[in-house]
Amino acid sequence: MTSSAHPPGFRGYFLVDARATWRIDRHWSAALGIDTLTDGNYFVFHIFPQRSALMEFSFAY
Repeated sequence: MTSSAHPPGFRGYFLVDARATWRIDRHWSAALGIDTLTDGNYFVFHIFPQRSALMEFSFAY
């Protein structure tokens, strides 16, 4: 049995995501987000993408 905090071959990681939403008016909103600001490589059961950005517009009535 190993005494380390992580199993052999496993390296820890730290993730930071950010998202901002603006309400344009009563019906419209816009959002901008960035996933994985640290731009690291990591996996759990599959490889996750590195840094990615998203933009969203939405209408609610």
